[in-house]
Amino acid sequence: MDTQEAFSLLELPSSANKEELEASFRRLVMVYHPDKNPEKAAWSHEKMALLNEAHDIAARHIAAPRAAPPPEAPRPSREALMRLQKAFLAAREDLLDGMHLYYTFKLENVHLRGEGNSRFHYNSARRSIKRAVTRFLALTQENPESQGTLEARIALYGEFGKSFYAGMSIAKIWPADGSLNYKAYKHYKNSSLIIDALVRHVFFPEDFARPPDLSSKSIVLCEQELLLILSNYRDTVWVPEATVKLELLDNLRRLAVFENIW
Repeated sequence: MDTQEAFSLLELPSSANKEELEASFRRLVMVYHPDKNPEKAAWSHEKMALLNEAHDIAARHIAAPRAAPPPEAPRPSREALMRLQKAFLAAREDLLDGMHLYYTFKLENVHLRGEGNSRFHYNSARRSIKRAVTRFLALTQENPESQGTLEARIALYGEFGKSFYAGMSIAKIWPADGSLNYKAYKHYKNSSLIIDALVRHVFFPEDFARPPDLSSKSIVLCEQELLLILSNYRDTVWVPEATVKLELLDNLRRLAVFENIW
């Protein structure tokens, strides 16, 4: 019997004191004692054995010295919060600039990244997003004990930026050869199209047309496509890419909920 079970049997919260323990124990003895249950002797003895064991465990728990709660971390000053807010906004601008550049030139299409201006824009987008992720990480490390809304926002943007960078770095495709790898690739491609549409809708609803088939069910459909690769096509080469996109989808969902975007 562990401590939680003991207190539950005694019908007490784990924060109960010695007086409350003894009062509850006496009350329950009057219920379970063999003298009160002559027609159920075996049951009564078993209940009393459990009750006595629970009493001993709870008594030791109450008598044990309590560790002092850790001191509450001091909140940053107004000036520090303003600096943190300014640094966050600068990092967020880098992230949004990079993603906007990425989608403006349709660089989610791997075959467009190869040469000339497209290659230049793709590398520029990667640098901007990587710079943003580095800034978010630095801000998180500078404020490890802070638990405020701004710090949580920074952490969420950092995780999303990191997974977006990993996703945009994938350049693998597969020819239509009818193989298992190609079948897995089709599921991967479908999920990628949905994720890109979701990102554009969340961050740039005014700048990019919303696909007519984008709905509240799109996240579930996308997740199903990726999980299908991890379960039915786990021997193909697309498992690492599906894992990256699944993490991106999860971070996008958490960030969108936090920002109350959908």
